[in-house]
Amino acid sequence: MTKPITQRVKSKISSLSDGVAFASNSFYFVNANKNSIEKELSNLTAQGVIRRFRRGIYYKPQKSSLFG
Repeated sequence: MTKPITQRVKSKISSLSDGVAFASNSFYFVNANKNSIEKELSNLTAQGVIRRFRRGIYYKPQKSSLFG
């Protein structure tokens, strides 16, 4: 059985280096619903895990030694 979309998206994001930009379509896994992936990216944006640069383009923010 495959991992849920949430775990798959979080796993892929955690493997990225800080400051790296990525397109939402790079998360379109086999047998995954596009809307589910977009919703998960939106949730992670709201949580501050990633940031949205523009429609369909996100990035993993860099951690600051001053601000955490």
